[in-house]
Amino acid sequence: MFFIGVFGIKQNVDTVGARQNIVCPICGRYGSYDIIKICDYIHFFFIPLIKIKTKYAVKTHCCEKICGIGYDIGSRIENGEDIELSRDNIYCSESYVCPHCFSHTERDFSYCPHCGGKL
Repeated sequence: MFFIGVFGIKQNVDTVGARQNIVCPICGRYGSYDIIKICDYIHFFFIPLIKIKTKYAVKTHCCEKICGIGYDIGSRIENGEDIELSRDNIYCSESYVCPHCFSHTERDFSYCPHCGGKL
């Protein structure tokens, strides 16, 4: 969260879908994953006013990776479509992703420089 006087920017994270008993599209093991919606808001006295950015990600339970998916695929899954994710739909970064704020960090950090959460 970023705060300037009475205004600030806050991130809201919601789970919009889950798949269980599947072969992981990232590591190839049997497991499950969650589809996560990440929204950034401008707030006034901690009341969200304007949504400025929305992105979707996949959080796997077998290999504990957090990777991005396209906005169109994420919104279709959120609206109830049954879409099978493949390696072509998922983009993973080589850097480490914070499980609290989903910011890219270095692997050797103990705490996230963006949110302060323990990595």
